[in-house]
Amino acid sequence: MNNFELVHLLLNSMPINIYWKDIQGKYLGCNLAQANFFGLSSPEDVIGKTDFDLFKNHDRVKEWTKNDQEVIQSSTPLVSEETAIINNQEITGLSCKIPFKDSSDKVIGIIGVTIDITKQKKKEKQLQKEKERAEATLENIIEQLPAHVYWMDTQNRFLGCNALQAQSAGFKSPKEMIGKTNYDMPWSDVADVIVALNNQVMETGKEYVEEQEAELADGKKYTFLSKKAPLLDETGLVNGTVGVSLDITDRKKMEQELLEAKEKAEAANRAKTEFLANMSHDVKSPMSGIVMSSDLMMRDPAWLNVETASQIHGSAEQVLNFFDSCLELSKLEKSELQSEKEAFSLPVLLNEVHALFVPRAYAKKLFFKFDHESDVPALFTGYRGTLYRVILNLIGNAVKFTEEGGVTIRVFISEKTDDTHLTIGIAVSDTGPGIPEDKHQVIFEKLHRLTPSYHGKVEGSGIGLYIVDQYTHHMNGDIKVASEVGKGSTFTLF
Repeated sequence: MNNFELVHLLLNSMPINIYWKDIQGKYLGCNLAQANFFGLSSPEDVIGKTDFDLFKNHDRVKEWTKNDQEVIQSSTPLVSEETAIINNQEITGLSCKIPFKDSSDKVIGIIGVTIDITKQKKKEKQLQKEKERAEATLENIIEQLPAHVYWMDTQNRFLGCNALQAQSAGFKSPKEMIGKTNYDMPWSDVADVIVALNNQVMETGKEYVEEQEAELADGKKYTFLSKKAPLLDETGLVNGTVGVSLDITDRKKMEQELLEAKEKAEAANRAKTEFLANMSHDVKSPMSGIVMSSDLMMRDPAWLNVETASQIHGSAEQVLNFFDSCLELSKLEKSELQSEKEAFSLPVLLNEVHALFVPRAYAKKLFFKFDHESDVPALFTGYRGTLYRVILNLIGNAVKFTEEGGVTIRVFISEKTDDTHLTIGIAVSDTGPGIPEDKHQVIFEKLHRLTPSYHGKVEGSGIGLYIVDQYTHHMNGDIKVASEVGKGSTFTLF
């Protein structure tokens, strides 16, 4: 077997298509695989023919011819994918075409080698479809997540985000976020903090979790729990950051409400404990006085005098007042407070209360003034019984806590709409110890006392001012306190 026969045998044995053409595109020869590709039984059958002669699909042939001419004109090899329709099936080949030169190095055609990669292309297409399907699924998952998802480059510019994140910034679609920074967002006031955290993530390559507050496009403040992680490329290099932020505004609000409820419960528990201690003192002390005084009267007739009887009466009055306050508190707690409007004389009502405390003020050597402005009308329509209890408590406290000086009651017109509609103000002032400014509101809380009765000489349950506040609101009124430590207090009812 000579060399020519050997080469011919090798070419026909190769499972790849080999061919050579002249510059007009006519086949000069090919191996058996290329002839079979054309549906021919012998390589000699292609000699002198062109691809246009051998294929009906001239659109594909034009593509091949274009590649052939590029190799001939550039005198350089070309590798490309070429497709053909064989038996109604698309065949894809990877072709390598090189210039075919004569002994003088002149290009006289091309030599081509084509490998059938149809199966590989199908696999690639399938893999591409699976990849696209996976990406679509991932995108859908990100879109449906009840969280803000976003990713940024090393310059802290948005590369992408989900719809929720875009909406929070006031954009219609995530595409509008791309290229922007946190300084372009409604939360630009905290952008420095966000950027600093992102930079820390990129520098350390570690994940960070942090609570962040931000104002969104709707103008409201929200609290987010944000987790930031480095965004890595295929080689593992940090290309930016990726973040997930969960809206925990409601949870933080609930936590705050639970904390406040816990504090209120603890305060109520302390108040209850203190109330029981006060009650023990406020009931036990006067009852002891009653028992001791009555015991002395029974043992020795010399103790049967006005002074002893007065002591028993005073102690009994303290116990009675305490239980009256408890009963009023019970009515308030059960919403049993009932009062109807009626016509009454305000001067008469105030004189009744004034007369009750004159003896006690006299005993403590206090002045007790009643100032009724002349333009205040005498008759009113309102909640007489409720007003009586409010003024009784206010004057009772003023006399009780004042040791020097005295108490003044002033009635005035605070607001006048017309001759039949006006607002009356009643101010009860004392020269007592005064109330610290930070305690002006807490004194109206139920069972609250600035000083427990068992720590001092002044009795009290911490109920009186709470009742005053509740009764005042029942009458659609308001009460304010003005006080300074060491200079006394003024409670004004409107």
